Amino acid sequence: MNFNQTAERLYLIASWFVALWYNKIPISSNNVKNILLIKLDDIGDMVYFTPLFQPLRRTYPNATITLLCKKQIHSLLQYETDIDVIVSSTKHIKTKAFDIIIDGRGSWQTLVWAMLKCNMLWLSKAAVRFKHRGELLHDAVINIKTVQPICTTLSTAIQSNLKVNNTEVLFVDFDVLQPFVVLHLGGNSLLRRWQVNHFAAVVKYIYTQYNMPVAVVGIAAETPISIELQRLCECRIFDLTGELSLAQCGALLAKARLFIGNESGPLHIAAGVGCPTIGLFGPGVPFVFYPKDTHIFHFVLPCNPCNQRVCSQPNDWCMQHISVASVTNCIDILLK
Repeated sequence: MNFNQTAERLYLIASWFVALWYNKIPISSNNVKNILLIKLDDIGDMVYFTPLFQPLRRTYPNATITLLCKKQIHSLLQYETDIDVIVSSTKHIKTKAFDIIIDGRGSWQTLVWAMLKCNMLWLSKAAVRFKHRGELLHDAVINIKTVQPICTTLSTAIQSNLKVNNTEVLFVDFDVLQPFVVLHLGGNSLLRRWQVNHFAAVVKYIYTQYNMPVAVVGIAAETPISIELQRLCECRIFDLTGELSLAQCGALLAKARLFIGNESGPLHIAAGVGCPTIGLFGPGVPFVFYPKDTHIFHFVLPCNPCNQRVCSQPNDWCMQHISVASVTNCIDILLK
């Protein structure tokens, strides 16, 4: 176990102990004036955190709900109406005390700071994970179980609650009123990425069989992959890598006829806005982060899960088990 993993486990244990100390469930919703949600995670994790927002708002309609999250996530929640305040640092929080703190995942700094701000109840995702250790529960279900002590009628059905604004897609240079397909070629790890030549074969199939335009989304660092796709396809690709905010990406995906991508943020956004989705999974843990209503391709080898940095079986890499034919067959199911 490396240093980061050890620090993460110690943090989770500490959060669990804090939850044991602050365990006074409010008798009345009128007693709750301020709620703090802590979620210093990436895009996919935040997508599965959004189902908590509306039930919390319904349970505590008069409370001010503050969300502490990464700055780059703010745009994803730009049109969220159930959260009152979104900040990226405790320095920006003016509230002196919180009646309820929900620790979805923070840091040692936020843990110590928030302990001094908690009045009644601390709900810890770490405590739920510990209680259900050994079980392969979806991340969304863990989040829901975290708040069930105060939202007792909340269903554990996997869902998302991403809100988009259609005006965010007015800038793109193709007709979003006509059917189109969106791809994401990148991923946090090279081992998560399906081969570019396979994506190229899929693009050619979409153009040949369905005559639909194809757009590529992603961060600016993934533009070279999109350029390589363009070279291999020999047909026009609408390259939007590095051009979209998360809010714009969500609005675009909400209008798309189909999304195809590796396990990464855009995949979870696509599923979160209800776009028909094909997810290509590799070294990640099975099931825990599968998007709802998504056609999943995931060949789970004996080495799974791995550290996603160095492949122990480079000649039998998990992503290469996903064939072009299987993906195009899935495309036919979804587009026909």
